[in-house]
Amino acid sequence: MPRPARTKPRAVDIRLTSWDINPHAAGSNGNRVGERFGDSNVGGRGYEAHYIGKFEWPFTYPVLFDPVSGKKDGLLRRCLETNTCPEVFHTDGSAEWSTKAASLMVTDHAGNDLDLDAFAPDVRVYFFAGVQHAPVATPIKEAFCQQRSNPNPWRHTLRALFVAMDDWATRGITPPLSTYPKLSDGTRVRTPVTAASYGWPAIPGVTFTGFYNQRGLIDTSTLPPTPIPNTDYGMGLPKSDADGNDIAGIRTPLLQVPTATYTGWAVRGPGFAPGGECDNRGQYIAFPATKAERIATGDPRLSVEGRYTNHGTYVNRVTRAAQDLVQGGYLLQEDAKFFRDAAVHGTLGKPESSID
Repeated sequence: MPRPARTKPRAVDIRLTSWDINPHAAGSNGNRVGERFGDSNVGGRGYEAHYIGKFEWPFTYPVLFDPVSGKKDGLLRRCLETNTCPEVFHTDGSAEWSTKAASLMVTDHAGNDLDLDAFAPDVRVYFFAGVQHAPVATPIKEAFCQQRSNPNPWRHTLRALFVAMDDWATRGITPPLSTYPKLSDGTRVRTPVTAASYGWPAIPGVTFTGFYNQRGLIDTSTLPPTPIPNTDYGMGLPKSDADGNDIAGIRTPLLQVPTATYTGWAVRGPGFAPGGECDNRGQYIAFPATKAERIATGDPRLSVEGRYTNHGTYVNRVTRAAQDLVQGGYLLQEDAKFFRDAAVHGTLGKPESSID
């Protein structure tokens, strides 16, 4: 159906207008503001405050019927009725798919793919592959997590998308297409998952749990709120490649030309509820440096020396990966230079202790 002519005002003498929004790293999590027993400071995580966070239909932007709750609704329902909807850039990383039920943003109640381009033409959804909630500058080892934290950055991609959003709002330039994990192309898997269905390699010393923050209906008339049985929504997780890195979405040069596995999820270490979700953290798990190290440790991932003939080969591949992102509209030229320079100096995504 053709989109009706826009009737809302459009300011052209400022950058982003009030009609354009970028929900970031929120998944399908809302805020319990002005509700009985509501707490706007918690996100309803898997390990803590699980039933306090606001995960209620509607989760996604188009208007759909939800047989679980019996409601027909959508995040854009009211503005669709008056043709006053904003342009929306919704951005999430891997962490939000594990902890904030981000798959519900792009699926129906049963976990089936939605055609957002058809149902919500003013919406773009971008998945930042292989990032934790707030990436660290370099991989650090925190006592309560099993592995080092994840330095794979999303700020460069977000910066490019800000420019694209401004161009869309003020100049009518079509932004980059949405990109996120889907069942239809084999980049998303239904939950619950196993290591095999997820695609996870058996990395020595790394625990795979397949954790995801299952959501269903919640009775908020009790304190604390309690789950309503047999109301779970269909959910999904990004599928990984043979290295354990996400396949779908916007993949930075660190993922396209990897020297490590980068995840948005993490598990707790000894003494801190081991095996449980390590909130808001991801993992950096370096590849074996040599074939000999790989064989000695039993690591199934190819070694760094087995991937790149020499340092120049690595730098060239990082440079090409960054330029491809620039061409796709997911990276600015100045940030492509950042990735190239970091690769040249051997500091791209490395722990501080390994940087000369």
